[in-house]
Amino acid sequence: IIMSEHIRDKISVINTMFMAVDRPADKPYTLIWFSSQIITSLIVLLPFSVYFSKIDEIGLIFIPILINALADGLAEPIGIKFGKHKYNTKACLSSRTYQRSFEGSFCVFIVSTIIILCYYPYMKLNQYIFSSLTIPILTTLTEAFAPHTWDSTLIFLVVCSLLVISTLF
Repeated sequence: IIMSEHIRDKISVINTMFMAVDRPADKPYTLIWFSSQIITSLIVLLPFSVYFSKIDEIGLIFIPILINALADGLAEPIGIKFGKHKYNTKACLSSRTYQRSFEGSFCVFIVSTIIILCYYPYMKLNQYIFSSLTIPILTTLTEAFAPHTWDSTLIFLVVCSLLVISTLF
């Protein structure tokens, strides 16, 4: 509601916030995709946060958040700047296709790997090995095949699910 056109037109700070997430190719679906992705991401993260808290591993919830923010966040600018090898993906509720690049997806793999490596001191060895071998690869595939603008929700779901599995070792 805050980012609706009526409010954006009256409050320049809100308009600036909207412009930070508004990509010309997303129009007229920008608000629908943006808000639905936020809502569904929170719906996914909440039960996993409760689970990690109950098993006294609440710090694990920062792994999918960091991967989404850094790995997925860097994938687009890396893909735009260095992406020479393109592939197409679809969007939610639209038949339009959007381009992604293998270079941007590879960025997801590299940054996800680095994030998992940083968690070595906080994981049991089996948990760490499982996470290192699965999370970067499956996060990269999730980002590559997820519908345009909905990759965050699916990244959260995949990474959190893998972390739950890793706690079972």
